[in-house]
Amino acid sequence: MPRVCAQDQPCYRVSRLGGRPIIATPARPLRLRLAGLRHYRPTTKKRACLRAALRLCAVTGIDRVFWRSRLSPCEPGDEFDFGRWLDDVRRVLGTPSSLATVIWPQLIARRRLYVHLMSPAGTSIAFCKIALNSDNSDRLKNELDTLRSLDGPRLTVTRLPRILHHDATPDYRYVVYEPFPADLVPLKHSWPELAPALAEISGDVHRLDRAGLESTIWWQRFSAGRDRHTREFLRQVDEAMGRPVTVCRVQGDATPSNLFRSKSGIWICDWEYSSPSGPYRTDELSYYLAANHYQCLLRPMASLAACVQRFATALDRESIGNLTLAMAFLCGRNDPRALKLASHWRLLAPATARRPDPQIGTASAPYGLS
Repeated sequence: MPRVCAQDQPCYRVSRLGGRPIIATPARPLRLRLAGLRHYRPTTKKRACLRAALRLCAVTGIDRVFWRSRLSPCEPGDEFDFGRWLDDVRRVLGTPSSLATVIWPQLIARRRLYVHLMSPAGTSIAFCKIALNSDNSDRLKNELDTLRSLDGPRLTVTRLPRILHHDATPDYRYVVYEPFPADLVPLKHSWPELAPALAEISGDVHRLDRAGLESTIWWQRFSAGRDRHTREFLRQVDEAMGRPVTVCRVQGDATPSNLFRSKSGIWICDWEYSSPSGPYRTDELSYYLAANHYQCLLRPMASLAACVQRFATALDRESIGNLTLAMAFLCGRNDPRALKLASHWRLLAPATARRPDPQIGTASAPYGLS
């Protein structure tokens, strides 16, 4: 049984849905509970509805019926000592009275925690990522290294989270960032606005041969999962690898949940899958697929045809290769939309040698795709 806190003890109200934890906020007073719920950003309609429901439950007191308060946001028996970690971060930041709101990822198996620290007045102090296994730790280290390499005065449009502190133990790794601006809103369906920011971080656009590509982490990640892909897609990938490929720095997960607009500029978050040598059009494809999420999952053939029209209009070797390897990059990080489209792949031949394919060759963009 979870340890329930006494009236005079600081504790957390853990909101759950379908048996899994979603968010833990200070249990009292109400103003701090509501301040904590504000950090559950409405990046999708589903999240917006859920946050509105959680807020209503908190204001009416219904949440006391469904969810109990307890001393730690973590499950009883969890190996991670959240209280000790919080005390350490408070000491480093010099904020002994700071309070925490904890948000879990949709997949609990990811072993990740997102923690927002705030003052007793509800003012944001810091945002923290905690990785609780080796895979998460490696990705978080990649993000740390990437942000360090991008830090500098050359960025004029793009805003990156500033690192306040980081540390690692044999059991976990964490990074503490400055809090995001209060006016942050998701950047949706606005590639022309986002493109200059991603161009700023792309760095030197160059070509890489097969040997160079095979040394990259993103390619090794894709190669580890080759068995799940169709022969047509793998053949297309192998053909693209047969000549030097255009690469640059890519963010690697350019979806609306990681892209925001504020008065200070375009904020790009979550650099865990970033690569200094990713396929040139990876971020544009990632953004496009995320913007058309349901079409990709429900109408994969039509969505694939739309991708070909957008990213390989002339059906030349260069554009086909860029599209194919960008798709491979996203498949390697388990993007569900890319995996769906790759599973319906039809071999694309250059325009001078291709044979008409009635399923994809000259299909028009499906209704509703942006």
